[in-house]
Amino acid sequence: MASLTGAATAAVPVKDTIKESDEEGVVVRTIPRDRLWSVQTPQIFRTSLLRKAHSLVQDIVTDDASMVEAIGHPVKLFFGSYSNIKITTPEDLAIADAIMNRRANTSLRSGIGFDVHPLVQGRALVLGGITIPFEKGLAGHSDGDGLIHAVIDAILGAAALGDIGTHFPPGDDRYKGVASGKLLHITLELLRSNRWRVTFVDATILAERPIPEAPHGQHTRVARRHITTDRRLRKRQGDNNRRFGIYRAR
Repeated sequence: MASLTGAATAAVPVKDTIKESDEEGVVVRTIPRDRLWSVQTPQIFRTSLLRKAHSLVQDIVTDDASMVEAIGHPVKLFFGSYSNIKITTPEDLAIADAIMNRRANTSLRSGIGFDVHPLVQGRALVLGGITIPFEKGLAGHSDGDGLIHAVIDAILGAAALGDIGTHFPPGDDRYKGVASGKLLHITLELLRSNRWRVTFVDATILAERPIPEAPHGQHTRVARRHITTDRRLRKRQGDNNRRFGIYRAR
């Protein structure tokens, strides 16, 4: 926004009733609040414009936006956050502490995803976006990448945004044969638009065949390719006694 107008600042609509008083503290008028905004930071300006304002304005102002306004340049408002408070008084510190404590108690969520696909002829075996040489592949409407599917389900569940079947229905031709990495990318965009981010992924693959040993262990690069996380864990297990395809738990 600032790139278009040259000047913009975060702000939120005023929620309190605002009154103007005289020197004796008597109310002169009540100011309609439907067009009143409480200005916050960040405030963003074209460098040359801000330098000009600082050089020309001699009056006492409370923020840079007021300086830019004083030289006749419009300042665009964009919606900030009511939790983005200004620390001015000791009471503000108490409010900030309450906000931080609430975030610490509620902002970390975990999700569990699970996916299972049978092995079938005529399909490429794709795990974590990597094609693994094998005579069979995982059945599925997309590329059948159970690893990514379970990660998607876990992410959506943690953020209370539905499940993979809701966002990518198996009957939707748009997703027929699509690389599951694209579905994960769409999911992460949805996550970011709801102000969430992934910090940790713990993945377990259960497979009779093929046992994911090196060099096929490279398929775990999916976490690096699609998700930026603080920690990554991977496990692999084989079961030679039961006839399963591939399970993916998250």
